[in-house]
Amino acid sequence: MTHANGLTSQWTPQAVETLTALTIKGKTRSEIADAIWEKYLIAFSPSAVIGKQHRLGLQNKRPPKTNKEKARSLLGEPKVHRWIDFDDPAWDEQTNAPLKLTLLELGDHQCHWPLNEKRDGQTLYCGQPNYDADVRYCYEHFRRK
Repeated sequence: MTHANGLTSQWTPQAVETLTALTIKGKTRSEIADAIWEKYLIAFSPSAVIGKQHRLGLQNKRPPKTNKEKARSLLGEPKVHRWIDFDDPAWDEQTNAPLKLTLLELGDHQCHWPLNEKRDGQTLYCGQPNYDADVRYCYEHFRRK
């Protein structure tokens, strides 16, 4: 079939040969479609590649992805941002003492754990640096949560 832009999308013997070779090498359907486009200027979608592989009885030799691999491919590598090295021997109970700040005094990167204390009628909060960029508590309060 020829499209309005003059490009074709029919399986030529050369495209089938490339499809077979790349399938045996374990390339993804998208990689195969891209390779055929680059080599022969024939446009196929990954779905068209799957259909042709099926009709030819070819199977992709790639092992199926585990759930962990699927999650990483969708979400990327987990990001961990530490503000303090809690394994550092210098980190001790005295360093971990609550700063006792009001809500208005707290910054974005300070522990929002409410204490059972008040100053001028306002609840006081821990105020230590956050354990992680995505966590609103210090290490000690994060462990209690």
